[in-house]
Amino acid sequence: MTVEKSIWSIIICILLAIPLGCGRKKPPLPPIPPKPVEVLSIGFSGNSVITTLFCHEQGIKIVLFGKPKGICPLCTEGLKKKAGLLADKKGRYVIIDKNPESRCMVYRIGFEKGDVHWLGDARIVCRQRGDP
Repeated sequence: MTVEKSIWSIIICILLAIPLGCGRKKPPLPPIPPKPVEVLSIGFSGNSVITTLFCHEQGIKIVLFGKPKGICPLCTEGLKKKAGLLADKKGRYVIIDKNPESRCMVYRIGFEKGDVHWLGDARIVCRQRGDP
């Protein structure tokens, strides 16, 4: 009976030790490069929506897409080109939607460089109730 208990004890110890591994740590992940275009701020100012961007690369065509919030703000259907510019150097840029279609809008930043097309995350911007 004691030999049987010892065998079971050894088996349980082995099973508990297996998930611990050999003690080596995984190497650190490489640093993630920044997004080519980063939205610094976006919001209503009077009757316009002002988007401030930082472009980390040069020679990029930046486009502001927008649509009324609607039922599915994350869907890309209904997005319209609101404004665009060519970022000829790294730095801060401002894009203005002079005619937002509704009180709550969904905006996405897109960019093109060569054959690469990228569409950023959706940003919902709403005008305050008291604003004109």
